[in-house]
Amino acid sequence: MLNEEKIKLMIDLSFLEKKEGRSIRTGSTYFKGDYIAKHLLQSFFAYTFCFFLVLALVLLYGIEDLVSLVDLSAIIAIFKNYLLVYAGGLVLYLGITWIICSVKYDKMREVRRHYLARIRVLEKRYAFRSRARELMKEEMGDHA
Repeated sequence: MLNEEKIKLMIDLSFLEKKEGRSIRTGSTYFKGDYIAKHLLQSFFAYTFCFFLVLALVLLYGIEDLVSLVDLSAIIAIFKNYLLVYAGGLVLYLGITWIICSVKYDKMREVRRHYLARIRVLEKRYAFRSRARELMKEEMGDHA
């Protein structure tokens, strides 16, 4: 005999796993600090690569002005300014990355907790059903 409640629960679990499967697996794979550190490291390299790419374009565009500056101290001052822009942008970008990853990780853990709670309910239903069958068999065995 089919139990409608168990079927609905299994369908809900299936939909949840299909929709949030990656979050469920990722939330259990990493600790929060490791997850955030991984994304901070990725963001650091991505930001650095993009910054130097844009810097190369800016320098190539203004190469004539840069070459006309014979004064080494002026060139060093320009690069100090670029370095300050890089550092400020990097701190801002990593801060935003930290906030986003922290919120995303908390959401993944919540989805995983919800998923595991549903699985526990399903396991209890199966355990109750199998225990009821065992008791029925024992009761039938005693009367025979």
